[in-house]
Amino acid sequence: MDARSRIPVPRRIVETTIRLPDAVMVTYKTMAQELFTTAEGRTIEAASAMIATGKLAQIANGFLYGEGNNDAVFVHDLKIEWLKELVESLDGEPLLIAYEFIEDLRTIRRALGEVPVLGGATSAAESARLVAAWNKGTLPLLAFHPAAAGHGINLQYGGSRMAWLSPSWSAELTEQAIARIYRPGQTRHVTIHVCVATRTVDEMKRDRVLGKMSAQEAFRRHLEQI
Repeated sequence: MDARSRIPVPRRIVETTIRLPDAVMVTYKTMAQELFTTAEGRTIEAASAMIATGKLAQIANGFLYGEGNNDAVFVHDLKIEWLKELVESLDGEPLLIAYEFIEDLRTIRRALGEVPVLGGATSAAESARLVAAWNKGTLPLLAFHPAAAGHGINLQYGGSRMAWLSPSWSAELTEQAIARIYRPGQTRHVTIHVCVATRTVDEMKRDRVLGKMSAQEAFRRHLEQI
């Protein structure tokens, strides 16, 4: 193998756990067991256990969708506070931020300003401009959806840190996203920061990826544990 194609730098995963307040856990457990719950005085329902799983992921992240993606109900701010503290601790060191829901991106931007984003409505031309700016070191923050950070996007020259507001459902998407910075050409230690809400679907997602369980099996096990 050509030495230039190797990745000599180490990679580490830093998992930070947060514990949701008791009142939030009541909201969470009700959705998990009854397929409906209340938040901010509103009743929000899930039509099936699989839809409820998505609702549980939203609660873990700090919100609940009511009538669509433009109707988010606030639940907690623990994850965005974690991200703000991480950004402050890095003191300007560039950081890639992985988000799952569009409301996550809105929350990121409310907390940190108009963070540029790869994916979603961002055009191909604008994405190329952002990638070039990132690799030149002129972007301190860059958000992305894991599904938009697949093969062909090289970000190893602009930074070596990545933050996930929650674990991904997919081992493949996780590895593809990490490989955007952990690849030949990277010269710094790569650190992946992941925020996990304990006793929630976050642990289920992490364990599903590690244990290669189906979503149905992971959800069944999760219900047995809460």
